[in-house]
Amino acid sequence: SRWLENLPQQEILRHPIICFTYAQVILYSTDRFAPATAVRIEPFLRAAESAWRAEEEHQRLGQLLSFRGTVTWWQGDFQKAFDYSRQSLDELPEQDVLWRGTSLLAVSYEALSAGQILEEIGRAQDKILEARALLGAAQNIYGVLAATQFLAEIFYWQGEMEQAEQLNRQIQNEAVGDKSMLDDQGIASLNLAHIAYERNDLAQSEEFTMRAWDLAQQRANEMLQVQAGIRLANIYLSKRDVGRARELLKSLEAKIQNPILLRELQNAQVLLSIRTNEISSLDWWIKIVSAENRNVLYLQKEREAFTLARLRIAEGRPAEAFDPLKQWREDAAQNGRVR
Repeated sequence: SRWLENLPQQEILRHPIICFTYAQVILYSTDRFAPATAVRIEPFLRAAESAWRAEEEHQRLGQLLSFRGTVTWWQGDFQKAFDYSRQSLDELPEQDVLWRGTSLLAVSYEALSAGQILEEIGRAQDKILEARALLGAAQNIYGVLAATQFLAEIFYWQGEMEQAEQLNRQIQNEAVGDKSMLDDQGIASLNLAHIAYERNDLAQSEEFTMRAWDLAQQRANEMLQVQAGIRLANIYLSKRDVGRARELLKSLEAKIQNPILLRELQNAQVLLSIRTNEISSLDWWIKIVSAENRNVLYLQKEREAFTLARLRIAEGRPAEAFDPLKQWREDAAQNGRVR
């Protein structure tokens, strides 16, 4: 990084391999979640991509598209990350285990976030196992940990809490050494909090959630902050501490910039309003969830459908909750989300 900063940018932009290397150096040595990081990287990626497309350098282009998927992933733009990752797999040769494994990891999360977890459907579980094998061959511990986390999520959705707990504890034991592994530690802690919450062990759930919350603050990881904040608010609500739950969600909403994460927070706030019987002014939220939005993940739509059903019941209109619930029940059964 010090060497490259001493070279004129126009000189760097003439060399696609140096551009691609510099983009990786920037991403992994600065705040990967900050929008400014993606903006800083873009001129170098654009120059390299233009050169490699002109030269028909398919493997290099595939590597660059895979890396673009990683950049957009950490910016919270999952649909764009999925698109880049699928494109990269069309360009990468079989022997490029690192970049194919990285792209397969994103594609497997696409299937997982669509709720398609059954092995026989040929979706998330097979892709995750393949990604983990490739990244293991590449000796990429970060990718192996991410794949293990996705497997734990599959077990969670199948209601297999003991297997999910075991894998998350494995992540906690193995995610040591590098500072960026604190993200893996935080995600594993939050997943353990979800499992404890399912078991009605609020004390342990709060302990794990606070660990995830602290790590999210250290890493400026907005996604983990929001997810941990929502879990913590649910714990407070279970303890009948409504004011604390509402204050936490409002404070998060004030500082989160990502629109998809804001939508998650809005859903949590609406659910809080329903549970406290404050349902008179939620038309704004119904308009949001009724509008088409490509960036909203499938399982987020499911969560919103459940919230809408609860709202209709609270309004004394339960008949209007039946149709969407029937649709989601069938989808969950077909795709193995038996939890």
